[in-house]
Amino acid sequence: MVKVTREWLDVRLDQGSRRTAAEALEIFGRQLDEESAKSFMQLARMLRVGRDEFLLDRDQSHDLLTAIEETGQLTTLRPRLEAFLREG
Repeated sequence: MVKVTREWLDVRLDQGSRRTAAEALEIFGRQLDEESAKSFMQLARMLRVGRDEFLLDRDQSHDLLTAIEETGQLTTLRPRLEAFLREG
């Protein structure tokens, strides 16, 4: 049996959820040193654009999961991120 893993997670977020996710990433990123915060801030900027659908890779999914766990935000998105990360 061959295990197939997805490379990307398709995420759809409305404007309010995108804003909440971006804020969670920024809040968490501000607690880190500049180099460690870079990926969190880049993802926050990406989420602030006007589209609702995103393809997240594993690193982005991990960063978003970390930020929402730390801030207690977007609890409905957490299971999808966890399942995607477990696949890999």
